[in-house]
Amino acid sequence: MIVRIVRGNVAADQVLVFHDLARRMMPEVRTRDGLVLANVARQTASDGGEEIVFATVWRDMPALYAWIGCSDLFDVPAPIKEFESYFASRDLQYYEVIDTDVPGAMAPEA
Repeated sequence: MIVRIVRGNVAADQVLVFHDLARRMMPEVRTRDGLVLANVARQTASDGGEEIVFATVWRDMPALYAWIGCSDLFDVPAPIKEFESYFASRDLQYYEVIDTDVPGAMAPEA
């Protein structure tokens, strides 16, 4: 399984609009073939803005590539383009799940 994390900062005056967008978009995101889990989380900043974490877990790389729509995972920061327009800054990371007790996780190499 592959974990994809997009972290971004949303300005205070855009927080409520972003929340509305996330609530509208996530049901469609969760219908994607190969998606195990998808969530948007927030942490409030002292200026009233928020740090947003958009986390998805994918069954395998082919499913993730199909969602991204290209073979360069860093070429498309967020297939939900509307999210990107609210991020003053963002960070993108990928992780491979190594916990073999999780159904669908990769077995350790011999």
